[in-house]
Amino acid sequence: MLNAIQMGVVTLSTKQRLEDLEKRKSEIEVAILNEEIEHPILTKEQIIFWISQFKDGNIDDEEYKRRIIDTFVNSVYLYDDKIVITYNFKDGTRTISLEEVENSDLAQNASPKTLIGEL
Repeated sequence: MLNAIQMGVVTLSTKQRLEDLEKRKSEIEVAILNEEIEHPILTKEQIIFWISQFKDGNIDDEEYKRRIIDTFVNSVYLYDDKIVITYNFKDGTRTISLEEVENSDLAQNASPKTLIGEL
């Protein structure tokens, strides 16, 4: 199309098509910028800095524990025979059987009625 325009073959349809393509290019550029704003690319140093804010927290502080869960856990689904935890990172789903729960320190920190009875 550009070759045709350079050779002087300019018709109403080629001019309209060129304007349409330029408009589409502008829309794509705006969409790319919006995507970069919504999902910025973080450096390794930025990620390490952000995660390091959790390293010195008090594990006995309920608000600290809630912040960790809110940050890293997306959802928890309870079934009759398993628990599915979805984390806030790539490939972040894990299925845990009731046997694993019963053999974990989670079972040691909760009463059996609360842990197993509610499932």
